[in-house]
Amino acid sequence: MTKQENEISPAAKKLFKLAKSRNYDELESAWLETVQADPRCVDDVLPTLDLLVRREDTELAESLLSYLLIEQADQLDVKETVATIAKAASLLPRSESLRSEAVELYRRAFASFPFIEAIMQATLGDDDAPLPDAIARTEKLLTLARGTYVLDGKNPGRVQDFDKEKKALVVEFPKGEKMFDVSSVKGLTILDPNDFRALAAFDRGRLQQFASEDPGELVVGVMRAFGRELSYRDIRERMKDVLDTPWSKWWSESKLKIKRSPWLDVSEGTQPKFVLRREPVALEERVREDFDSAKSFEKKLTIVLDYLDEIKGEDADLLRYFTGQIVSLAQDAADARPHAAVATLALIDRLRQELPDIQVETLGSLEGALAAVGDPADILRFTLNDNLAARILEFIRASQPERWHDLYARILPGASVKACERIVSQLLESGREDAVKTAVSRVVAEPDRNPLALIWLWKAICAEEHPDVLQHIDRVAVLLSLLRLAHDAKRKGSSRDDVPDEYVLSEIRSAISAKNYAVARRIVLESGGHRAKEIRDVTERNLGLGEHAKSEILHALHEVHGEQFAETVAPWEEDAIYSTQQGLKKRRGEHAHLVNVELAQAEKDIGKAASFGDLSENAEYTAAIEHRERLARKAGMMMEELSKARPITQNMVHTDSVTVGTQVKARNLNTGAEESFVFLGPWDADAEKGIYSYLAPLSLAFMGKKVGDTVTFGVEGNERKWEILEIASAI
Repeated sequence: MTKQENEISPAAKKLFKLAKSRNYDELESAWLETVQADPRCVDDVLPTLDLLVRREDTELAESLLSYLLIEQADQLDVKETVATIAKAASLLPRSESLRSEAVELYRRAFASFPFIEAIMQATLGDDDAPLPDAIARTEKLLTLARGTYVLDGKNPGRVQDFDKEKKALVVEFPKGEKMFDVSSVKGLTILDPNDFRALAAFDRGRLQQFASEDPGELVVGVMRAFGRELSYRDIRERMKDVLDTPWSKWWSESKLKIKRSPWLDVSEGTQPKFVLRREPVALEERVREDFDSAKSFEKKLTIVLDYLDEIKGEDADLLRYFTGQIVSLAQDAADARPHAAVATLALIDRLRQELPDIQVETLGSLEGALAAVGDPADILRFTLNDNLAARILEFIRASQPERWHDLYARILPGASVKACERIVSQLLESGREDAVKTAVSRVVAEPDRNPLALIWLWKAICAEEHPDVLQHIDRVAVLLSLLRLAHDAKRKGSSRDDVPDEYVLSEIRSAISAKNYAVARRIVLESGGHRAKEIRDVTERNLGLGEHAKSEILHALHEVHGEQFAETVAPWEEDAIYSTQQGLKKRRGEHAHLVNVELAQAEKDIGKAASFGDLSENAEYTAAIEHRERLARKAGMMMEELSKARPITQNMVHTDSVTVGTQVKARNLNTGAEESFVFLGPWDADAEKGIYSYLAPLSLAFMGKKVGDTVTFGVEGNERKWEILEIASAI
């Protein structure tokens, strides 16, 4: 696009007016003067050439342009002259003189470029191609030197050569070579020399060098290729095949350098999320932003501690800023949560290891902070971050060498799972088994107040750890407490304010399912009498357990306590479902298949459907979700039925009248034939064998009848009648 008349220089305006008035003699003289004075005036003089072409004074336009090119060739770099031809080509698309000039200029400008002659013949040498198209193709091909990485769709390739005879670019792909003629090269995207996709296909050694020397740049390369926001799993899957060391080892050694990359924002956790920034931001600037935006006091402490320990922060000004902010916040929080002072003292002590000159007098002593807390269990009760908990414990041990054993034992009930592991390990190493036993007894006595410590205790029981100090523990009581905690954590109105209910519930579910519920089942089998009934009652109505967990626990109960449960329930209990042990086993098997096979497959189908793209327009995804919900509802109904199951036992069956568990011989009064009926549970029914559910309409017509009685079934006009001849036990 040429400039407008009011946008050009005064000299160029004079040229345009001379052309407009057709004063060509003076125009030619003024043109020479202008281009000699400023050979870079091409953008200003193009409007004049455009006017001449529109008036069909093409020959004059070509002549004036030639003068400009001569001056540029004398005074400027040849590539600037090539750029002028590219701009003027649209004005003179069929100019043979300009085409010839372009060929010579390109040859001079790119004399060292491989296959330049072949490119000239294929592009500017094609007289049928308009000059602008020929130049555009030439420019594209001149960016595709041998060895250049390109992308064809999603396939990375590497330029090999230019085939002179076929007038086509030869590109190597992992699956073989491919030809691109001069019109199709525009579809190729040029890749950066360090593009991850290209290096993965052609130069894995380079990627391995990045992995060793600059892992942050390697992750940046992955994200530039595959997305600005990726999960830990995405990064791992893209990279694991190009590393020359196992992924876990590489990640452990490289994550610190990756977090330091100014281009990356890496979240917390063992499987973080990665975001590629649009502009680089220094690590210290990011840490300060995170600190200032953190909403909780514990979160701020954790950010500083991670910066010190994990990232190895060394910016003295930033550390002093953190110190001032933390002390101020701790003083504000001390009245509401006295434990904040203990945590702050522990962090200030860590900061002093980097900056020994830090002086903080307003916080007081650790002894004073401990006295303000009251119950030492509250020191870690609000601390879920394991790194911060470890720092607090380390500080207390170093500061209280004479009484740390006692403090640890009193802290343990309020600690997280990992903090409990640390406390117990250090106490046992110091020979303080008595302190551990005392702490554990308090945990068992107050499970509602100490949920995370109870979960640690359960995990220790499952792993058979510390038998000398845990052998006295009532394992059934621990299981019952966990089950009740799961129910309370899910129930509305749970009032605990130290740790989130969702976190507690997740930890309990994970703990109970350990070793595929093997430990939970074993402890259930150890229960007896009223303890077994307690387990059943709290499991059946439990809002926090999943269906599979309920099924596993109830199944274990019925294996050894089925008779006991049945005898305590009167026959014909309205809310019970009676069944033989075989029928109950069959139904449990159907439920287990539904949960473990069908629902598991449904989850896989959802994941597969989600990979198809936009979920709002994804019919497969919607159908998979609906199918999963149908199965989940069915599983819930089956579990509810199983929770009402009562075994049909021998002592429940009375043969003086028809009831659940009886076998009846009767004469069909319509046909005179003798028929046999067995009345069992709904999961035992098999009509072909004459076994009917006691809940079926036909069965209900027989219930309560005695030998000699007449049974009538059906609507008027289509009634069937039997005379009962014999009643016996079917069990």
